[in-house]
Amino acid sequence: PNKFLRHAGYVFWLHDYSTNDLYLKDSTFRVRKGLSILSGEENGIVYDEKGCKKPVVSFEAINFPGFFVRNDVNGDLLRLQRIVIDDVNYYQDATFIVEIVKDEHD
Repeated sequence: PNKFLRHAGYVFWLHDYSTNDLYLKDSTFRVRKGLSILSGEENGIVYDEKGCKKPVVSFEAINFPGFFVRNDVNGDLLRLQRIVIDDVNYYQDATFIVEIVKDEHD
């Protein structure tokens, strides 16, 4: 709690929460329909190995329209990058599967 992902220098960092205007903008995103062109995708849905539907989303930076959260090429960093039209790798790297996780306290 009290920590948030925020982009700085186009890389994501885990920062303590702040009410600073720049901090709030750097840690706020529009949830968009997943950009990916994944096998089995249908209107923002993918199917997992059990055939269950899973929604997919992409995250666009509030303060950098057209820039999306993307996995780094090596998969070890999250970066903010301008959308690359017709780049299947970019679409896949900028798409995340929504998983509903039940809190054990519910």
